[in-house]
Amino acid sequence: MEQILSSFAAFYPLSLITLTVLAVVIYTLDIKNQTSRILNFMFFGTVISYFIGFAGNYGFEPFMIAWGIRDLLILHFALKIGELFFIEKRFFMGTLSVLTIGMGLLFYQKDNLNLNLNIFQANSFEFDNSAELLFDIKNIEDLPKVKNLLKEYNAEIIQAFPQIASTSITELDNCYTIDIDDLSFLKEIIEKLKNSGLINWIEDNEVYKLPAIEVSTNQNDKQPPSILNDPYAAKIWGFNHIDMAGFLKILKKKKPVKKAKIFILDTGVDATHEDLKDNYISLNSKYDQDTNKHGTHCAGIACAVTNNQIGIPSLNLTGKFTSVTSITVIPGGRGTQESIIDGMILAADNGADVISMSLGGRTTPERQKAYNAAIKYANDKGAIVVVAAGNSNQNAKSHIPASCEGVITVSAIDENFNKADFSNDVSDMKYGIAAPGVNIYSTTPNGQYESFNGTSMATPFVAAVLGIMKSLQPDLSTEEAYQILSSTGVETKSTKITGKCVQPLNAITNIKSKGAKVSAIKFIDKLMTFDTQK
Repeated sequence: MEQILSSFAAFYPLSLITLTVLAVVIYTLDIKNQTSRILNFMFFGTVISYFIGFAGNYGFEPFMIAWGIRDLLILHFALKIGELFFIEKRFFMGTLSVLTIGMGLLFYQKDNLNLNLNIFQANSFEFDNSAELLFDIKNIEDLPKVKNLLKEYNAEIIQAFPQIASTSITELDNCYTIDIDDLSFLKEIIEKLKNSGLINWIEDNEVYKLPAIEVSTNQNDKQPPSILNDPYAAKIWGFNHIDMAGFLKILKKKKPVKKAKIFILDTGVDATHEDLKDNYISLNSKYDQDTNKHGTHCAGIACAVTNNQIGIPSLNLTGKFTSVTSITVIPGGRGTQESIIDGMILAADNGADVISMSLGGRTTPERQKAYNAAIKYANDKGAIVVVAAGNSNQNAKSHIPASCEGVITVSAIDENFNKADFSNDVSDMKYGIAAPGVNIYSTTPNGQYESFNGTSMATPFVAAVLGIMKSLQPDLSTEEAYQILSSTGVETKSTKITGKCVQPLNAITNIKSKGAKVSAIKFIDKLMTFDTQK
């Protein structure tokens, strides 16, 4: 019976809208002493469709009373609006005009009000692959002076991040790129702008290229946890160090306040992959194809569909805690500082809870200003940024964004809890942590699966844990999250340089409810859920 009803779930949202419209039309005709048998017949047919769709969408649980009351209030409000329109047209039109003007002002002032509403989501971005420099201007009115200063170099100056939504909490909208034909003038231009007094800082728009993917042969033949039916579960060796039965038990016991959004900023993700599509939410179709293999592999680690008798499992065992979304920032494995920051802004403006970046390159501390500003922007909008330490067997302080402020930096360990030979160390990182990064089996495009090595693989593992933590405690800050990961983590063979290894069960157990505040948020979030099938 339940399966039959669920097949009608898709009719619920449409039937509610249709029912509301028909009720208003019939009610207003009744006010005018007019009737329509056809409309009455359609109305009763829609009522039946509504109840069937309602039951299929929500199932049978006590909270359905609250959803039913909500729908009745929507219907009642719509009827009153219709009554005002036909009886008090002038009052109605005046009120509508005020509301329209008010919404217009609200949209115009959204940055100053620091609103975080979905209707204000940022658009997609374009970036200039050829731009060599990135600078932050002190006063936007001085842009003509900058252009005049660089006129002799035939420099093209373009606003770097025009799509940013919340300009009141950042100065990234004052950043511009410089593109010149003759690269021999770069140092001269940098010095001239630094001495002009017109800018806050200037740095190279560095180009980052993923190293060749290191494919490994996964030899793990241990028995998978009995709670998992995914055919390749035995290949996920990281799960052998977790009490998966206990982990599943606590996930079933804990109720998420929200479904946390994990954004993979990478080469794109194959959105049609058999083991990803049911957990994948598309932001833009142009990010739903992988231009390499890297992004899809990371997405599988973060949020593969579990216990679907397909492929691999992820830590999202019940499917209720996290979803995964892609933004392509390094197409084909190559991107610029501007493109990566563009992706961070886009993710933050679209409600990212966790931003996972398995990318980066060598740099110096002076070249972190734009990254630091972007990370702060993401943090201020509620996202935790987790990044790969790098694969150069060096100190991560010489790599970016690994060494930036406000990120959780992830090193890689092998199955014996040794630091991976290639992994950078995180001993000088404020928020350094470790995760499995050798022989990591995961999804690749076109329904395939492969084993890769890298801190790139360790990063989405940590992102998966953070996503579950954020689903339980949405206001969790980066510092709070790291303290939990570190205090509940386990020692490695070289903890000083790797940081502690993330232990998901301990971390999730340590998440405390926020009491009435969380309950209220959860109630409102559940009350405003119209489509439970997503």
